[in-house]
Amino acid sequence: MASLLPRLITMALVVVAGLSAAPSVRAAEPPFLPGLSVGFEPPPSMTPAGQFSGYVDERAGASIIIVEMPAEAYADIEKGFNADALKGQGVTVRKRAPFALGKGLKAFLVEGTQKQGTTVFDKWILVATNGKTTALVTVQAPATTAGYDSATVEKSLKTIAFRAPPGVDEQLASLPFRVGDRAGFRIVRVATGNSVLMTQGPKDVVREAEQPLVIVSSGEAAIPGTLEQDRFAKQAFSTLPGIANLAIQRIEGKDENGVPMHEIVATADDVRTKQRLFLMQIVRFERSNYLRLVVMARENQRGDLEQRARTIAAGLSVGS
Repeated sequence: MASLLPRLITMALVVVAGLSAAPSVRAAEPPFLPGLSVGFEPPPSMTPAGQFSGYVDERAGASIIIVEMPAEAYADIEKGFNADALKGQGVTVRKRAPFALGKGLKAFLVEGTQKQGTTVFDKWILVATNGKTTALVTVQAPATTAGYDSATVEKSLKTIAFRAPPGVDEQLASLPFRVGDRAGFRIVRVATGNSVLMTQGPKDVVREAEQPLVIVSSGEAAIPGTLEQDRFAKQAFSTLPGIANLAIQRIEGKDENGVPMHEIVATADDVRTKQRLFLMQIVRFERSNYLRLVVMARENQRGDLEQRARTIAAGLSVGS
């Protein structure tokens, strides 16, 4: 895994629909969603999303997903965000061009389409930086939907502004879940408003899996029964990108103080570096929500990561 960026980009290209609206955002021009340092004026029919950082128009099936990354990410994305790379995510690129923003900001915009099931979506992906933070903003709407053309979307994206990054406490407070014991990992950032990235080591941008990574995310889904939980966990694990020669070492469902849990432990090759990786996934099923923890590290860093992952998973909870 050359870096975490492809995984964050993959998250940003996922269809997000059918989620409830979050409480109103703080007053600002343009508005900033809780926990984010980038803000903009969304199209008028959109409201803040409930399970990710961004906006939704449930009537139209449109969404905007916002992902923030370190400043260094801009150069990596600018270099690798080409038609061939996006084709691997199912996106057909119509145009990629520089996008003029305010003074001191640098950006480019990709326009294209993506077929998801039987629906074709128009897609706009803006990558912008102020030299301190990089923002990846993905807008999508069904191609037949009125009110989401390039002129409307670009008018909205032109209002982008950056503010001083919120502190870790504010970022964590914006999540729909709480993290208890971090088992010696430190929080790097909150991504997409429903996930948190942790690492062990001095670097915030992790390349070549040089430091262990933990990603905790949440979602809304009622998944009844052991069989359905097993299917859900296996399907989620199969979506991990950038790996080959997967070898499952253990799959186990269990009950942790009345909470159904599901573990998968495996090794795999990083398709780019050929490094052998240790992978672990733990899913907690709580009522109509699930919490998913994924650990990625070089196999020779495995050590006590399994036990530490269980400690983190045991300390997770939904809501405040």
